Amino acid sequence: MAASLVAPACYYASAPATGEVPGGTDAQIASTEFPCEVAQVLATCWNCHTNPPKGGAPIPLTTRAELAAASSLGGTYAERALIRMRDTAKPMPPTGFPRPDAAGIDAFAAWVQSGMPMGSCEGVPGGGGVAPTVCSSGQKFPAVFDDGSPDMNPGLPCRACHLREEEDEARFFMGTVYPTLHEEDRCYSDVPTGTRVEIIDRNGVVALTLPVRPRGNFMSNSFNANVTLPFTARVVSPTGDVMQMTTPQMSGDCNGCHTEQGANGAPGRILLPSN
Repeated sequence: MAASLVAPACYYASAPATGEVPGGTDAQIASTEFPCEVAQVLATCWNCHTNPPKGGAPIPLTTRAELAAASSLGGTYAERALIRMRDTAKPMPPTGFPRPDAAGIDAFAAWVQSGMPMGSCEGVPGGGGVAPTVCSSGQKFPAVFDDGSPDMNPGLPCRACHLREEEDEARFFMGTVYPTLHEEDRCYSDVPTGTRVEIIDRNGVVALTLPVRPRGNFMSNSFNANVTLPFTARVVSPTGDVMQMTTPQMSGDCNGCHTEQGANGAPGRILLPSN
């Protein structure tokens, strides 16, 4: 069965009332309900599990009462959250997004098993800062070479560059799909044949389908959007797995936000859906 993952677009969901979602070197988490080690783990959930929930999340997880509520699948939502954190096949947060480390998950488990005692946290680092980058393919486009090919300069803001230097090639929708969140600029991707990006117009209709090239780049055929803005988008794998963007956008220069580290609230690169 095809999987569906929800990915933040150029803007994260709003932070919960209990604290701030980590997003930079100065990000802090503060809580009047959770111990610091628990708040740090839950902060990785709060891009979507806010109140109200964002990005297709079914429930909020911002208060102790919400975590202690009974799940229809059995146990409490805190216990279900712990199961998903430890699920290697279908983890939460989804593969490619910031996740708590093993020590954090163990601390969350101990808190759940001890009855979820109330706590407080006056402010601890939220885990922001510069994430290490990789080039998963091991191959990069030459930094000083411009061959005019559709595979050139993967990961860079294509439309902005073309508007400066070659306006007739500035397609409205341009970007790069990668297997991990923090791929290096100019790193070639490795995308299965048949992967596509679907552009969804303001009315929820798939208005454009853009094939993704094996090295990751995709682009539309026109300088103009030719869709009713604002739009959202989704990456669809050949097997039907989906990575969905939920925040409406006006700019189609996708790599302008989906940079190595992420800009304007984006978590990093446009991700290839995982199975």
